[in-house]
Amino acid sequence: MDYGYPKEYTIGGLTVSGCVTRDPNAVKLFSGLKVGDKITIPGEQIGKAIRAIWDQRLFTDVRIEEAEIRGATIFLNIIVTENPQLASYGLLKHGDAQRRRQAPRGDQHAARAAGERGGEGQCGPGRAPLLP
Repeated sequence: MDYGYPKEYTIGGLTVSGCVTRDPNAVKLFSGLKVGDKITIPGEQIGKAIRAIWDQRLFTDVRIEEAEIRGATIFLNIIVTENPQLASYGLLKHGDAQRRRQAPRGDQHAARAAGERGGEGQCGPGRAPLLP
């Protein structure tokens, strides 16, 4: 594919890779891309689709790659990396090991949310921030 010369393609198929707990069909829906849509590559549609998925704040990485081209038909693969999920955590009151508060299972542990909160939760390499 020569990115110096934009070309129009028809989307012949969409696949999603990297979903562990998320529904791949939901990722397709978030992207706004559908089989049969006409897209230009390079063009704005792919960037808009990536931003639309990214805006859900469920993934740490989003890519859309060409899987195959057959004439004027393109098959795309949406590749995502899910945010880690926090299974549980407990807080101990100073000097009182009997009191514990548990977070609900499955809460998102969004590392980038820590950066959006004015630097709270910034840790050194290999350490995950704790988000209340």
